[in-house]
Amino acid sequence: MPLEPLRCKTITVVSENDPYVSMDRAKYFSQCWKAQLVNIGPHGHINVDAGFGEWPEGEKFLWGLM
Repeated sequence: MPLEPLRCKTITVVSENDPYVSMDRAKYFSQCWKAQLVNIGPHGHINVDAGFGEWPEGEKFLWGLM
C-alpha cells in the first residue's frame, strides 16, 4: 500500500465496520495520501455483497473528482 501523497485529487470512502480495514487504518491511509475522507457509516465492505449495486452517492463522489 503506498503511504505517500497521491498525485491526483483523491477521496477515501470508508465504512465504519468494514471487515477488511479498520476505521483507524483507513484514516491513516487517507492522511498519508492527502485524501478527503468520507465516512458512509456502518455498511460493511463497500461492494455488491454488502448490498451496493447502482450507487448514485458514489457517482457524486466520482464527479467531485473531476
